[in-house]
Amino acid sequence: MQAFNMKPDNSKNRDKMEKEETQSLVLDASSVVLGAGLFLLWKTIINSLVYSVMKMGYGASLTEFIYSGQVMQWLTDGPLLLFIVGTHLFINNIRGQDSKKQFDIDMIKGILAGFIIWLEVCTVISIAQYRLDYMLSITAGYALMVIIVLALLVKIFKLDRDKAKLHL
Repeated sequence: MQAFNMKPDNSKNRDKMEKEETQSLVLDASSVVLGAGLFLLWKTIINSLVYSVMKMGYGASLTEFIYSGQVMQWLTDGPLLLFIVGTHLFINNIRGQDSKKQFDIDMIKGILAGFIIWLEVCTVISIAQYRLDYMLSITAGYALMVIIVLALLVKIFKLDRDKAKLHL
């Protein structure tokens, strides 16, 4: 009789774990959607404010020239990953999941480093009066972010593995 009662308890634990995993996945997905939505809102506000202020100050033709450059494109389109990971970090902090917090912080560090480096590259390209295709510029910037994040994560993984070896 005792063995019979243990099976339903094990089944309840498994159901509870599956429910928690499903809730975690739903919250992770909703944080991505919320981050993308916040990015679109930010992009809309920045585009309308910057464009209208620049148009009043510089006139239509100069505004079109400045606004269509790589630097402005990167400033408006580059922060997408920052919004998504930042929102994920915020939601995990609200839920109290510290296990994901450090991972998100490391991701933000890599994304921010990639964003700033590509912004500097776009600035140098603009000063040199070269024009990059929009898709090429944005894709290269995001690729740089991903490369930096992966390098950071590999380095962190190796450090954690080395620390684990020291404790054995």
